[in-house]
Amino acid sequence: MGDFWLAIRDFWKKGKAGSALFLISLFVTIYGFIAMDYEVTRGWKGHESVQNVLKDI
Repeated sequence: MGDFWLAIRDFWKKGKAGSALFLISLFVTIYGFIAMDYEVTRGWKGHESVQNVLKDI
């Protein structure tokens, strides 16, 4: 294996992946809360991108 792939394997095997996944899920949760709050205050009509996709289809 190349050095790059060994570094990736070590990252996942040495326990650092748990902290990375926690941070990613934390950011996703915060973003989701902010986005939902913004949409609710504007008057919920569905997410704009979903509406645009449905219009295009």
